[in-house]
Amino acid sequence: MRKLIFALSAVFGFGMLSAQTTFDMELGLVSPTTTVTGGVPFTFEVSITNNGPGTIPAGDTIFFAPLFGGSPLQDQNGDPVIFGNILAAALAPTQSVNFTRPLNVNGGQSGNINVCGIIVAHFGAAAGGELDSSNWQDCAQITYTSTVSVSEYVFQNTEDKSYFANGTLFINVEGLLDADRINFEVINLAGQVIQNGTVKAEGHNARQEVALRNMPAGVYIVRINDGASFNSTRKIMVN
Repeated sequence: MRKLIFALSAVFGFGMLSAQTTFDMELGLVSPTTTVTGGVPFTFEVSITNNGPGTIPAGDTIFFAPLFGGSPLQDQNGDPVIFGNILAAALAPTQSVNFTRPLNVNGGQSGNINVCGIIVAHFGAAAGGELDSSNWQDCAQITYTSTVSVSEYVFQNTEDKSYFANGTLFINVEGLLDADRINFEVINLAGQVIQNGTVKAEGHNARQEVALRNMPAGVYIVRINDGASFNSTRKIMVN
């Protein structure tokens, strides 16, 4: 585990500083502990406990990361996903603080896998005072189902930034995982599909302008999906 901590720390350039205060910081995984479905957001939560004897001062930053199937969770650029939280208050011996982050994971192998939380680095006034880093990781076995054919477990951060203005639908979907195109439909309130099509992705993004000026005035529903794990619905008003 120590080798992994140093490897991830090197990626982000965080160092351990010398300190007079000594303490034993322990991580516990709070969530997830049961099931995760690819493409469905969930809460990643860890608890940090100070076992003493010293106090970790306010302002110190704890960097922690999720592991899926024994490996660091990657973002869509292939870099490990690492979170950081600044302690708002000093953490005295026996005290705990919980950190949460929203996650959306996809790819990798479906089945029963280990999910872990791990402390990557500690930066601040008391950094370097850790007595025992062997309890910096905690794991749970969960049931996981992937919905895309990506070999690695990836942090899915697909965003629909599309908007409608001046008679034009500006389609802009960023962070696609496994899709090489997205589908769109424009539907009236009677449920009729007025216009549809596909937009080819370049890299992980799909962008296109769709003219809707000749449609009758009214409210329409725009649905955008990648045919797998990403779906977005919005209302637009055509004048």
